[in-house]
Formats: sequence, C-alpha cells, structure tokens
Amino acid sequence: MSTGNAEWMGAERQEVFAEALRHPETAEERAAQQAKFRAWLNDPHYEHLRPMLERLIDPTPAAVNGTATSRLPAAS
Repeated sequence: MSTGNAEWMGAERQEVFAEALRHPETAEERAAQQAKFRAWLNDPHYEHLRPMLERLIDPTPAAVNGTATSRLPAAS
C-alpha cells in the first residue's frame, strides 16, 4: 500500500469515526445519520470500513457476530 493510499484510507476512517461518535438528538437526525452510513457502505472508497459501517447500521448482536442470540429477560 502506498503512502497516498494510507492517507486516503485514514481520511475515510476519521470521517466515519467522527460521525459514529455524534449522537443524534432527534429521529430525523438519526435517520440522516443512518442514510449517511448506508451511502458510505455503498461507496467503494469506504470498502475497508464495511464491517464497522454494517455494525453502525445494525448494532444488534446477531448483526455483529452473524448468529441469532436470545435476549436477556427483563429485570423484575
């Protein structure tokens, strides 16, 4: 990998991390953030970040590890 490629990949990583750390306050902001993650998921420039983007779009345990998990019972 060339230095230019490493810098380019680092810029996308920083952009995704910055957006992931932002916590939307409204449903509309959350929808816009999810749309951004989905757009990046379909952009070849972000291919190296695909696993992280998939988790940001669907953070359920099944999406993370690829298996269905049972939910813990509600506290009584």
